[in-house]
Amino acid sequence: MLAAKTEEMKMTVGRLKQLSADERTRMPFETRQLYLMDEAARLEAAVAKTRGRNEGKLEMVKKMLLSGFDIEAIAHISDMSAEEIKKLK
Repeated sequence: MLAAKTEEMKMTVGRLKQLSADERTRMPFETRQLYLMDEAARLEAAVAKTRGRNEGKLEMVKKMLLSGFDIEAIAHISDMSAEEIKKLK
């Protein structure tokens, strides 16, 4: 069984080397890999930006609560529900 796996690995490595040597085959693969890496980076940046906005909003709501703002007014300004704001209190 190990010999079969070893032979399969040899064939796979050989095929990979063959494909890597062929520029017409390699270029679309590399292009796709770059696209996927760019998409992952964009998604990560969007998540970080959203997280930062949410954290900023929560800080603002907490300061408004400490300053004595009415919960309904905070809800209107922050687009959060009164229940969410009460949980922060």
